[in-house]
Parts: sequence; C-alpha cells; structure tokens
Amino acid sequence: QGATGAAGPQGIQGVTGATGPQGIQGVTGATGATGPQGIQGVTGAAGESASVSVGTVTTGDPGTQAAVTNSGTPSSAVFDFVIPRGPTGPQGIQGAPGATGIQGATGPTGATGPQGIQGVTGATGPAGESRPQALSAYSVPAQPVGDGGAVTFDANGDIAGSDISHTAGSGDVTISATGTYYVQFSANVAPTGTTTYPAADIATISLNGQTLNGGAGTAQFSSASDSRHMTAATIVNVTDAPATVSVVSSGGQFLYTGATINVYKI
Repeated sequence: QGATGAAGPQGIQGVTGATGPQGIQGVTGATGATGPQGIQGVTGAAGESASVSVGTVTTGDPGTQAAVTNSGTPSSAVFDFVIPRGPTGPQGIQGAPGATGIQGATGPTGATGPQGIQGVTGATGPAGESRPQALSAYSVPAQPVGDGGAVTFDANGDIAGSDISHTAGSGDVTISATGTYYVQFSANVAPTGTTTYPAADIATISLNGQTLNGGAGTAQFSSASDSRHMTAATIVNVTDAPATVSVVSSGGQFLYTGATINVYKI
C-alpha cells in the first residue's frame, strides 16, 4: 500500500437529518444549598374587625340534615341554624295520679228532656222488718224533787235506734220521729222532814209540758218514815217531732231513789 495522501478540501455541509428520539431522563442532581433570606416586604393595611352572631334557629323534620347558613357578610356573619327534630321516644311509665283539684263551679241546669214512658209497676215486695226504737235511763242516788219539779236521770242504759235520745243528768227524753210510744216510770219515793202528814205524792208523765191522762202514779204517806214504790205508765202519740217526755212530781217535796224511765216505739 502506498502512503496516505494529503487531505482534500472540506465538502459542502449536507442536509440536517431528522431529530432522533428523546433520550432517557438523567438522574436528578443533589439539592443545592439554601440561598440567603430575601428582604421583608412592606406591611399591608389593617383589615376590618369581623363579627359573628346567631340569627334564626329552626327545628327541621326528623331525618333531615342539620344546616348552618350565613345570612350576613363575610366580615359580619349571621349564622342561621336548622336543627332536625329527633324521633319520638318510647312512651314513659305512667306517673302517679295527681292530687284532686278544686271542684269547679256548678254548670247551668240543662234543658228538661222528654218524659220517658212509664214502666210497668212491679209487684209489691214483702214488708221489711222495722228497726226497734227504745231507750232506758235511770238515776241511782236519791234526789229531792219539789212540787212541780221534774225527776232527773243521771245515766243512760240500753239504747236502740236513734228516734229516742236522752242527755245524762237531764229530766227530758227527746223523741225525734212521729209515731206511737209506750212510756213507763218507776221509783222508790219517801217524804222529806218538811212534809205535812198525811201526804200524797203524784208523779205524772207529761208530753211537751202537758200532763197526760192515765200517765200518773200516786203514793200515800202517813209519817216521815214511810217509803213507797211508785210506778206510772201511758201511751204517747207523737204527731209533731221533736217532742219531749218528762216525769213531774207534785204534792210537796219528796225524795226519789232508783228512778227509771223506759220509752219504746210501738
């Protein structure tokens, strides 16, 4: 081979070829050092003070979403709330009854309704047994009774019913219902030292202060040492109640011992 010859002149540049495909991105380099802090900027103008207040609070339907809206401005907020109502809870245990209230005023009388048809009269039932009405009163200690005075009875014995009553220590027996009554009186009687002899004591049963015919008992005394057992009885017809039955002594002053009065409704 012969020696290489001298280089020839450079030829004309050829047409640029098409751009080839982009190559794969290289690895990111390390972060550089932080630069120095910049100069502080100018302070801005002061903003307006904001205010917050509550507007309306509305109860929404159960199951809806709660909501808060601003009906004011960004710097003067007015928040309106919508709060859903909760579901109805289970019925609670019944409480104890409250105290009875004050009775109200009586209302006006209603109109009279039409008269109903008269029912058939039922058969008359058997007569009920009447309740007994009776009273017994007595006086144990001796008591002096003057002319025209009433014998008193300091204690009550048996009492049946409420038509006949007597106050202990009184001479009056009260009858509070009309009807027919049997009155019986008894006592041991003796004259006092001031009686003139012979003497007679008359004890008369009276109704409302009026003596009753046949309701008298008598005792005759010939000396101060005499003593007699006296009785009197009569039937009393009470047509106007209440009525008072008593025993009145007459003929002088006499000493009554063990006086007893019995009144029966017949």
